[in-house]
Amino acid sequence: MALLGVLITGLIAIFATIAPVGIGPSAWYGPHLLLCALGFWAARRPEGAPALIIFPLGLANDLLRDGPVGAETFALLVVIEILKLISDRSPARGFWIEWLRFAVLAVVFEGILQLLFALTLTPAPDWTVIAERAGATALLYAPIALVLQKTTRVTRRAPSIY
Repeated sequence: MALLGVLITGLIAIFATIAPVGIGPSAWYGPHLLLCALGFWAARRPEGAPALIIFPLGLANDLLRDGPVGAETFALLVVIEILKLISDRSPARGFWIEWLRFAVLAVVFEGILQLLFALTLTPAPDWTVIAERAGATALLYAPIALVLQKTTRVTRRAPSIY
């Protein structure tokens, strides 16, 4: 059930990201909704967000947004695996802690992207754009988590298999 939820919310996040702003290099560099949706599942149901689901969703997002193929996918995999590990080792005692963890990892996500851009000599957006995206992604986690919690009835972290 969690796998289907991850897949559906991931696809909705991808299409919601590209729908209002367009596809291609001229598209607005907005918040990363896929990271928010997958972050919700990784924090609440770590076993429900396996890399075999995250990878194709990330790759589809890369291809549709016309960015460097695989860069955001790699950063997404790293950040979601870190979030799953953190959620498993020390479960959040409240939503504020979960949100703070996600906000820090949203910044880490953007840092990984910048490192990949620098290593591949790809032109990267300005740091102000990156900071705005990390902030917007962190701020949008709360409403997205609330909507997903109400629609999927996943209220707290369940024990995982790790």
